[in-house]
Amino acid sequence: MTKQHGMRGTFRRIASLLALVAVLYAGVVGWFAWKEDSYVYFPRKGLHDAERLNMRIETVALMTPDSVRLVCWIIPARDSSDVWVLYFQGNGGNISSRGYVEHYEALTRQGLNIFALGYRGYGDSEGSPSEEGFYRDARAAYDYLVHERGISPARIILFGYSLGSAVAVELAANVATAAVILEGAFMSAHRLGQDYYPFLPVALVMKNRYDSISKIQRVAEPKLFLHAVDDEVVPIEHGRSLFEAASEPKAFVELSGGHNTAHAADSARFYGSITAFLQQLNLVK
Repeated sequence: MTKQHGMRGTFRRIASLLALVAVLYAGVVGWFAWKEDSYVYFPRKGLHDAERLNMRIETVALMTPDSVRLVCWIIPARDSSDVWVLYFQGNGGNISSRGYVEHYEALTRQGLNIFALGYRGYGDSEGSPSEEGFYRDARAAYDYLVHERGISPARIILFGYSLGSAVAVELAANVATAAVILEGAFMSAHRLGQDYYPFLPVALVMKNRYDSISKIQRVAEPKLFLHAVDDEVVPIEHGRSLFEAASEPKAFVELSGGHNTAHAADSARFYGSITAFLQQLNLVK
């Protein structure tokens, strides 16, 4: 065997190996694209019995424009109030999950009525989760408060946590509200996904975009950003970048605790910041 023949054989083996790697890589990318929703949405079906939660809860059923029935909760303020929080949860559990319920209870003590949106596919709501579906759900909840309950947009605060922050930004970019509060917010789902999977072309193949960074400048209302410094799910750099892209008026508050625990681990600063923010807007006393 000549040296030239040996080199050709080596090149063929290398080429075959590279082709195998390319096929395997394409398979991984294809698997991610196929299973994407299972990485984004973690719904829990069924709601806890409201009576066991020791809270006054009114169950409300909405019908979205695309005929999906949503089951939502209204939790009235401890004292009479005309200010409402339209609350958008994260991607896991449902509106009756632990953490959310404690959050509602604390906000009602601050003189806020809560409308907790039950996303499609979550809790007792019909349908399947999707980005465009969540946007329709949010608009249906907003329209219900304004048109069915007669609530002035100037008395509605949008509160978005984690994935719900993107839902809140999308709605706020298209309707009038009193203020927007974003907790654990990210720039976009595909940028966050790229952080998690740097070896995959997530930004190219991910269909769930939730692109808040491209929409936040359209939100003119006052904005409060809450973010845990040690957030292990959404790095605080995402929240800071979103804040920097937003127009005034705005405020950014750094918290201790993690993505799911800041409201409890740093409750005085968490709820104190919300109270101070809303007091400046004459929404609470």
